[in-house]
Amino acid sequence: MSSNLVNVGGVADPHHRYKRPALKVKEENARTNGQRTVIENIDDVCRAIYIPPTYATQFFGYELSVSVRFQEKTKEGGRTCTVLMGLHSAATLERLMTKFELLYVVCPVCKDGGSRLSVSRKNGVRIKCGACGKISPPRQSHKVEKFMTKNPPPKQQSGLEIGSSSGAPSELGAIGSVGGLESVLKAGPVIAEPSPLKEGKQKKKKLESEPESRKRGEKKEPEHKKEHKKEPEFAPESELDQKQASPVEKLHEIF
Repeated sequence: MSSNLVNVGGVADPHHRYKRPALKVKEENARTNGQRTVIENIDDVCRAIYIPPTYATQFFGYELSVSVRFQEKTKEGGRTCTVLMGLHSAATLERLMTKFELLYVVCPVCKDGGSRLSVSRKNGVRIKCGACGKISPPRQSHKVEKFMTKNPPPKQQSGLEIGSSSGAPSELGAIGSVGGLESVLKAGPVIAEPSPLKEGKQKKKKLESEPESRKRGEKKEPEHKKEHKKEPEFAPESELDQKQASPVEKLHEIF
């Protein structure tokens, strides 16, 4: 086991599954700001336990009753660290970090150290355990919970229900995130175009079902025209006989 790793929750078992880096504490004597303590790897520590570094920084400030500041690295330079006013030993800060883990990382039901923290303004602070599946409140309330609910994790990291501002991993990934889901919903349903082979088969079936007159190109008369079509008027047989009678027959009829 590497010497710079410690067990989450202060477990004494050397083969404990959940570990995190030990705090790198540095004491500084600044001429302008006075004495201060810097935790140089707070980002790596909080990423290992899926906690935003601002939550742990604020927790240290409440416990030690000192002013604290989380400094994030920028493009211009600098470093990502937690700055506490006054001099504090590494042992003291490790003890407070273990207390924080017992409150917000370790499951209060099954004592598993791989839980995730769910923070929202509506439901408050909840611990979601991946081992037993329970969603439970912390075993003890703390002042830092007000800061947590006022500063919930970003939406793009809501797959973990918790995330670091410096890029903690997310279980949903790019597609399962809220932004990716919205883009899929905005795209609308996908309509598949019919294949040319299928169209040819449909036309062939249609031609087979049609009568031969339609195949030859003859126009089919509508039914309403058939009904109203007038039949030719034929003259009665007597009139036809008169028309066809010869003039000799007419003379015989007269005489």
